[in-house]
Amino acid sequence: AGMYILRACPAGNMLVNALHGKFAHDLQTCRACASDEYVIDSTMGNISCQTCPAGAVCAGGLLTGPSVNGSVWVPDLSRGVYVLTSCPSSYQLVGSLASVSADGVAAVAASQDCTYCP
Repeated sequence: AGMYILRACPAGNMLVNALHGKFAHDLQTCRACASDEYVIDSTMGNISCQTCPAGAVCAGGLLTGPSVNGSVWVPDLSRGVYVLTSCPSSYQLVGSLASVSADGVAAVAASQDCTYCP
């Protein structure tokens, strides 16, 4: 009998296909991210839904744009999060991931924002 492998989920859905880091055929599923979450890649089983950053707008499980025009967000597939790399003039970047350990990434990633400096 053939065994099927779920390789991708629709955008905004997390691919679940492993238990404790090992492939688990019977657990394969797609899980929709909550309204305040996003998933960076729906084809990778090791990437989970993340809390939408303070400085971004999320909808349908996707990061749809910045909350401050001119801020720049780039995907970091190795950590499974979007990284805020720059803010427009008169704004300061808060929540830099530059020196964050692996276990602290999710919390700091969620706090990323561009705050206005008067």
